[in-house]
Amino acid sequence: MTAQSLGFHGIHFDNTDDVVVKLRNLLADPVARGMDFLRQRSQQLFCETDQGVIIRDNFSQLLILEFTGERNLVFLENGGNTWQYFIGERAFTDSNFPQDVDTTSLALVTLSIPSEQKEQAMQKILGNLSADGLPLAYFDSLRPRFCPYVAANVLRLFYLNGQGRKLQATLQYLCRILCTQAYEVGSRYYRHPDWIIYYLADLCCKCTDPDLEELREVVTKQLKRRMGTDKEVLAAALRLLAAQSLDLDSPEDLQTLLTTQQLDGGWELGWMLTYGNVAVKIGNRGVTTSMAVKAIRVAYERPCIT
Repeated sequence: MTAQSLGFHGIHFDNTDDVVVKLRNLLADPVARGMDFLRQRSQQLFCETDQGVIIRDNFSQLLILEFTGERNLVFLENGGNTWQYFIGERAFTDSNFPQDVDTTSLALVTLSIPSEQKEQAMQKILGNLSADGLPLAYFDSLRPRFCPYVAANVLRLFYLNGQGRKLQATLQYLCRILCTQAYEVGSRYYRHPDWIIYYLADLCCKCTDPDLEELREVVTKQLKRRMGTDKEVLAAALRLLAAQSLDLDSPEDLQTLLTTQQLDGGWELGWMLTYGNVAVKIGNRGVTTSMAVKAIRVAYERPCIT
């Protein structure tokens, strides 16, 4: 206590392994260590379920690419204008699992896709709306599923491509569930409410359309409410990235990331998604690590903002 009061940094000894981790997190460069973790496992950064099954999927690969910008880290597979979640064999579902709007939207935002191909995919999304004008999750009339978190990803795609006004019902709906905090009830697919905050904060950062003024206000309000609310690494990374998009600072979430890096340079698995009739949980250390690395890098590069 006396040493700490004089400016020393103390580490409580629990066991040797924990002390080694704490010392590395205190003294080493977290960004360099995180990128080493990713590069040493390039094109092998696939998802894992809570049952220990490895799932090869496009969605996690696109997320890693979005956060790192390094195409050689990921393995992608697709053969058309729209995208399928799985790469190769499906898991915990039938063999006819359809292409989906979420993976498609993420691909169109992240990859350099020819404008004609992108336009065809976006037209297909517009042809797959509910009676209320909201985007359905699958390109399959037999699976009329809706998820507000997927809708946020779709809205981001359309506004970033100058077509946001074609989804005004979606914009109004998302503003409403943010204002009422109904989004915190959860999602059929996403495990953290902070995903929707991240998607919409990223949209507000990259698009200056005046249509988004109300959305920007409610996203900012909800993000400030949620900053530092838990110590889950994936959620903390989402909140910190969202805060940076809105020119805010989230020191509690940054501290969570800085103190949870593991000995191999990566971060923990972190459950991202749930799907299937048995509610399989899906996580990916590559996604968690790429998010944490980007959030820490940006935090180190920018001035402290209050």
